[in-house]
Amino acid sequence: MKPLLRPNLPSGEYKLIFKAVYKCDLMNINETIQLNIHLSQKSSYGTEYVGNVTLLEPLNDDLDVNVNMAVMDKIGGWKPNAYVYSSNKACSTVKRFYGRTFHTFLGIEHAECPVAKGVYNVRYDTKNFENTFKPAVFFYGKYRFKQFYTNKQNTVVGCNIAAVDVVRPWDTEGNY
Repeated sequence: MKPLLRPNLPSGEYKLIFKAVYKCDLMNINETIQLNIHLSQKSSYGTEYVGNVTLLEPLNDDLDVNVNMAVMDKIGGWKPNAYVYSSNKACSTVKRFYGRTFHTFLGIEHAECPVAKGVYNVRYDTKNFENTFKPAVFFYGKYRFKQFYTNKQNTVVGCNIAAVDVVRPWDTEGNY
């Protein structure tokens, strides 16, 4: 019998274990993209995003999308700016990230940019993130993704946070 090779490297192929999804604490009362999403346990092995996305203005390429990832350090605190990404075409960027699951996320049959104003019911299995545009290898650890949308005046108009563990493919928990 050939032994399994399971290297203990700091990065490599990975899977995501979602721990939480929640709305940012915004002081902005003019939030026009309301991401009312939370994480729900679907089964003993699966989770899903549930809730709704309320667009009081269309999600289009006039908005900017920004992602700021914080990493959990060795003493239990979040270190912001571990990875930072910004794009000035919010709708196209989000659609490219979700790929063929973009319409699934919004709960509609066909989704194109711009996405019209309205309320979209979300029921998105986190396994779908395996089919999104993401790096093939990544550093293992605990991360907090803060995704926020800004308008041309640089005012935040929508924001949410997801906490995930990036683990080795054979790990079942965030034990690394």
